Amino acid sequence: MFGINTVQILGVVCNNATPRETLKGSTVINFMVETFERYKDDHGNFHEYREYHKIVAWGKLAEVCGQYLNKGEYVFLIGRLKTQYIFEDNEQPKRGHTSIVLSEIKFINKAINGNNLLESKETIIDSMEPVQIEEDIPEYIKL
Repeated sequence: MFGINTVQILGVVCNNATPRETLKGSTVINFMVETFERYKDDHGNFHEYREYHKIVAWGKLAEVCGQYLNKGEYVFLIGRLKTQYIFEDNEQPKRGHTSIVLSEIKFINKAINGNNLLESKETIIDSMEPVQIEEDIPEYIKL
């Protein structure tokens, strides 16, 4: 059986995060990214829908994120969905949370240089070189 698990997010970093080390010595960072969309209802009123995404990065990519990510900056992320469950005693899932395991990041604010993001996002995304580091990612995280 084969499937595709890829996520692309263009959004705003919600918090400053600091990389930390796991008990096994891997570097990891967790942060949140906010995305939004605007729509017009039947009465002509504009509304904004906001979504918050949990992001996880490992290894050198976590170190790069810790060094360059700042709250309020726009980023373009590519990753995959991963759901972790908290189990009860009878091995039935009690609850779970889904996060995006990061594989690439593009720092959009570094490329805007005063341009309007909404007018130039396609140009910016096409012209940016991604940061993609796969070394030091634990085997159970790799696809």
